[in-house]
Amino acid sequence: MRFLYRRLRRFIRELGTLPGRAYAGLYIALRLNKTFHALGMPASWQFFLLPRRLHVSRRLMKQPYRVSLSAIKWGGRPQGGEKRKGKGLGQGIVLDGDWDIEDKRPIDDYLHGYIYSRAVFEIFGQGQDFRTTAQYREMSDFVKRGQTSVWQARGCRSEEEVEQYFEAMRKTFEALRTQGYLSQRELGSDTWFDEIKVFVDRNGEFHKQQAAGHHRLAMARLLDLPALPVLVLGVHRQWAERVQRERGKDVITSIDEALQAMEPTSSGRTTG
Repeated sequence: MRFLYRRLRRFIRELGTLPGRAYAGLYIALRLNKTFHALGMPASWQFFLLPRRLHVSRRLMKQPYRVSLSAIKWGGRPQGGEKRKGKGLGQGIVLDGDWDIEDKRPIDDYLHGYIYSRAVFEIFGQGQDFRTTAQYREMSDFVKRGQTSVWQARGCRSEEEVEQYFEAMRKTFEALRTQGYLSQRELGSDTWFDEIKVFVDRNGEFHKQQAAGHHRLAMARLLDLPALPVLVLGVHRQWAERVQRERGKDVITSIDEALQAMEPTSSGRTTG
């Protein structure tokens, strides 16, 4: 049996020399997380064999998850952000290192200090004209300089499109206020992955860091919405190891079940 493990591990290592996305695609398509566990591989091997390029997939995990607004406690923009993408300390969605404590701030402090989420508080919380916000000035400056391909321009190519962008933001806020926070799937959209994106730290707490969703999270906090859908981009290895030991299933399934257990029921309590 040990010989078989060594041969299989060597085979997977060789696959890893192929483009990382190829191995990740194979891992997802064949659900290798379950295969490795069924073969009796110890958890340490299962973690080792996670593809570095493993991306969010509904084939492996429920994604998105619905969490209570109060569960997203922290925010930050750690310098170790690149390491979370697999360059050194990351294996797929399981991420080691100190990224979760390098820049850890209470979520309101973080959102008010970030120009994009701060714009939401200024426009919808304080009644400011959107043209007075730092985000508008930044977008407008990039457009005027013709630098429309940078992400800060948000796809806008003219001053008129910048204004349309803020009008769309207003419509999003009104929809959240009148309908509550519906997932993209509930809205009938094929872009199920276009949700607020978060990470889970070593303590099992949610962090809002880099990636999409700052505007919508700020809107949800202004409106004090009870719960919202999130896409979990990564979890800390210490937490992943803990939930795997507790649940005794393969690494990915254990993470998935633990995240589902955090979802609030109709009474507002978590299911586990």
